[in-house]
Amino acid sequence: MYVGDIGDYGKYGLLRAIMPSISKLGIVWYMVPNESHLNDGRHTDYLSKLKYINCDRELFTILKDIISSGKRNISQIEQTNIFPDQTAYYSDCLTYDGIKANTSTGKNEIILKREQWLSRAIEAVAGCDAVFLDPDNGMETPSVSKYSTKAPKYVYSGEIEKFLSVADTLIIYHHLSRNGDHISQIKGKQKYLGELAGNSYNVISLRFRPYSPRAYFIITKQDQVNHKIDEFVNSSWKQCFELVK
Repeated sequence: MYVGDIGDYGKYGLLRAIMPSISKLGIVWYMVPNESHLNDGRHTDYLSKLKYINCDRELFTILKDIISSGKRNISQIEQTNIFPDQTAYYSDCLTYDGIKANTSTGKNEIILKREQWLSRAIEAVAGCDAVFLDPDNGMETPSVSKYSTKAPKYVYSGEIEKFLSVADTLIIYHHLSRNGDHISQIKGKQKYLGELAGNSYNVISLRFRPYSPRAYFIITKQDQVNHKIDEFVNSSWKQCFELVK
């Protein structure tokens, strides 16, 4: 339901900019059941604004065609040439619907289900030197229990560590909240990720400004990724992205 909105445009634009510095990309969609009733993904009027076209004209055209077709789903993204043919995708849905999380049996079932989902995700992106994690809401928050039905919309620290064990670069999407200013939120997450990843990694933080504010965190050992990010934030995309230090 989100496919093709302004968030997708920035998300895919960032990944496409990094692509020349890596050999193979893996994408873990963190898919959850359809929630079209929430009216998310409605920010598509950017397609009528000329200032966004030159950020990535090819991508702009592809997303415009997808929206026009009415087929706004992840499979459409995977079938286009947005990303190279060798890109690895993991799109298994993660949901706790029907599990009674208020019982010990239910909690154990949730833990097992998530572990199995994660194991399949790790296997799907094995061999990728860069992996993108795309949870709906971003990194975990204290207000959402790992047993909550909302938990599949978040990535947890243990999962970040496991993905870092198989890739030299990890890119994480994070939706900024209304609690505190955005720069402070981003710097807080950057510090947290730096401590989690360790000194051998560099953590780069980007804020995506248009419409609903979002952040991206790039955790990398690859110098060429750092270089590509510098080029990216000084390109036509600078109207949308800013580097947060």
